Amino acid sequence: MPLTHAELLAFMTSCEDEHLEFKEAKANEGGGRLILGVTDKKPRIIVGSGAFP
Repeated sequence: MPLTHAELLAFMTSCEDEHLEFKEAKANEGGGRLILGVTDKKPRIIVGSGAFP
């Protein structure tokens, strides 16, 4: 579900934690891929995700 402008502004003053992380989009702007549920450090491990049913 997309955020409203007010919701986005409220997040902008929040600190990162296990439920909120900020990332620049430039790594994926050219049609890259974002893979959820895999550790970012090698050896990569599939850890799963509850982000989508």
